[in-house]
Amino acid sequence: MQVKVVVPVWGIDYIETFIKLSLASQLSKNNLPLISKKYKVEYVIYTLKSDKLYLKNSESIKILEKFANVRFETINKLKTRDTYRTYGRIHHKELKKSSKINECVFLINADFVFSNGFFDQTINEIKKGKRVVNIVCPRANLEPVKTFLLSRFSKSTEIIEIKPKYLTNIYLRNIHKMMNYHIFPKSNDSAFLPSSLMWQAKNGSLYVRNFHFHPVLIYPNSKKIKRITTTIDDGYIIDIFDKNEIYYQKNSNKYYAIELSKKSLFYKPVGTYGDNSKITNYFVMQNKTNFINYNEEIIVGKINKKEMVNFRMQSEKELRRLAVDLIYETNRTKKFRYYVLIKVYWLLASHIAKKKQYIPSFILTKLENIHNTILKDFFRFKKSFN
Repeated sequence: MQVKVVVPVWGIDYIETFIKLSLASQLSKNNLPLISKKYKVEYVIYTLKSDKLYLKNSESIKILEKFANVRFETINKLKTRDTYRTYGRIHHKELKKSSKINECVFLINADFVFSNGFFDQTINEIKKGKRVVNIVCPRANLEPVKTFLLSRFSKSTEIIEIKPKYLTNIYLRNIHKMMNYHIFPKSNDSAFLPSSLMWQAKNGSLYVRNFHFHPVLIYPNSKKIKRITTTIDDGYIIDIFDKNEIYYQKNSNKYYAIELSKKSLFYKPVGTYGDNSKITNYFVMQNKTNFINYNEEIIVGKINKKEMVNFRMQSEKELRRLAVDLIYETNRTKKFRYYVLIKVYWLLASHIAKKKQYIPSFILTKLENIHNTILKDFFRFKKSFN
């Protein structure tokens, strides 16, 4: 098996973050240097023509070339106005190439920082039979994290080496203020974005129920790679791969990655917590398969048993509340009934799945056949989920 790493990066500030922090963490001894001993590694950088020479002449890229074949691809400056669409085109192009050979693909952003061992640990999930590794990769404050990494974990001016537990601790002390859109409890006038639902433990750790995951590693071999219409984290993975081919990162113990940001013009709340109409519109605009992701729970840090019980109860309560709000709002406006039906059916199917050990096998078989028929013929899912 071969390994390919794909990263789009342009603009001097973003490039500096990439070189000094993201690539530096990738060059730690148990990341790219380790996997280069096991696999042939290609590293693909998409950038502007004006930025290419600066990147190629950097000392970090020269070190990278010891462990990987570095390929530069040029991006048209006009197309960078829509960042996420550009990312989608790049990811589609590279996945399509890799689908024809025995190669797995890391799709990363230039502001991701990785714990030592991240690449090898995630590749192990592929070797166990998975096709995709989904991670949360939450947002942290750039400047304080940068200071911590460079002062405490820098092995040289080009290499940062940090264990998962330390990267987790740094993140929990430097959670970006935009993450407050997701953190509960909330009042009706709180800014809200339901792409993640988070609860914070007394020690600062996070319990997360996530709507969008970042597919950081994909093994597309022999798969038909369809065009990415929005971004790769918006339902694309579940539309292509079977549910049992997708691995969801459960916690931050073995490996962890965070995203660094000063601010983001694209990352905004959809409205206030009590604004049922805007929340409904948000879900209507999303890929319907993302609802399935809410079943997963992720622990960032360590949470005691008592808090875990409470967070699980609160998260189920919150998901039920979202479903009820959707039903109420769509009944009131007489719109979006199809999307409500999806949500209600998802809740019903999830409940049955949890209770299936108590259901006689002949009845369960009948229910699963009906379930697959509904998904494929009515909801038009390409894959079935048992």
